[in-house]
Amino acid sequence: MKWALLVLVVLCHVGCSPSAAIARNATDMSARAQEDIAAWDRVEKIHPDLAGEAKAGRDRAERTVHGASDTLQLLTGVEDSTPWWASLLGYLSVAVIVVGIVFLLAQTGIGTAIRVAVGWIPRRKESIAALAVDTIDTDKPETNRELISALRQDPEFDVAYKRASARRKAERNVAI
Repeated sequence: MKWALLVLVVLCHVGCSPSAAIARNATDMSARAQEDIAAWDRVEKIHPDLAGEAKAGRDRAERTVHGASDTLQLLTGVEDSTPWWASLLGYLSVAVIVVGIVFLLAQTGIGTAIRVAVGWIPRRKESIAALAVDTIDTDKPETNRELISALRQDPEFDVAYKRASARRKAERNVAI
């Protein structure tokens, strides 16, 4: 869980554009400085005896506005660059997600359902199905042995077949 949180935090920071953050902060500073200028103007109107402090505060706020403006103007010449490892991390995360989706589809059987719905059935399965149809047809010379031989080409079926035949032999030996 800690690793997932760490990866999430790193990805969030990698995805942030530094120039966009600078522009956002400069805009916020300028807006706050404009508010300060308006506040110092109100202070000077309400308390004329604080005119010196109000002028000094207004000057600082105006310098902040000009500095933020200069920052925004200079920022147009700045270009963000992404480190090589951040790009690699992005590609790896996409690859892991794709592999995870494929694994999930394969393990749940949804992948098989999608293949059948699309009409993509492997040639080997189609040829075994045709052999099964020929085995049932009395006009064809194919036998059950040929069908079982074709089915045993599948490694999973072959293991299941061997287990079933071993069980059958054990049952026969117990019955004797």
